[in-house]
Amino acid sequence: MLCRDAGLSDRSGQIAAKRVRDYATNLGLDLTKHRSQQVTLKDCQWAKVILYMDGGNLKRIQNQFPEHANKGICLASYIGKTRLADPNYLSGQELQDSLDDVREASYAFCQEYQDGKI
Repeated sequence: MLCRDAGLSDRSGQIAAKRVRDYATNLGLDLTKHRSQQVTLKDCQWAKVILYMDGGNLKRIQNQFPEHANKGICLASYIGKTRLADPNYLSGQELQDSLDDVREASYAFCQEYQDGKI
């Protein structure tokens, strides 16, 4: 599986927050060279699936890339939820819970993809 990571804000070039990098490090992932980037039409054309965190993200995808909005899948749906809280705006236990949800939902998505369900 190939994937790209891009967001809807125009804050391209930003490093992940230290608390997010620390969480990733505990999972054996190194985000020190990772930088944010804004999603582009080319990304949407390339994608088989566009994962989003909540309904607000979906609305922005529908507005910015209406011809690709049908590719949208809420990542939270893979763990029985309707939205995932944005870790960038959280701290303490809420941050931990949000990052755990993102990890769990990502693993579940990957498993369904590998099983050919997507």
